[in-house]
Amino acid sequence: MFLRSTAALALVLASATATLAQDCTSYGISKAYALVETYFQSHPTEILNAQLQFNAVAGYQELAPDGVWGPATGRKVCGMLESYEAINGAAPDEMIRNLAEAGDFVQWMAAMARANLNPNFEAPD
Repeated sequence: MFLRSTAALALVLASATATLAQDCTSYGISKAYALVETYFQSHPTEILNAQLQFNAVAGYQELAPDGVWGPATGRKVCGMLESYEAINGAAPDEMIRNLAEAGDFVQWMAAMARANLNPNFEAPD
């Protein structure tokens, strides 16, 4: 009984945390998110590369590597924006203000994937 209740509580908490952690409509992140989405939509090869990198880091096919911006890709990018904020100590909207800076963020995501996949590489700031 205790194990079943604990497992159920863990599922509820994990679901609630995932929902809260993936809100890219909040202040400080929504403009950056929109810029990154716009950047990706005009660079479909970059979306494909990001999807492949997300899958490689996860260790399984988490996203369909189709080069199309969709809800799953958006959620992964949202999570990366939150990591970017935590690492840099500033809201993404303050660091990603135009398409060129959105491209810089996409390069940062690739560098993070490389660091996650290869312990010999240092994670970027």
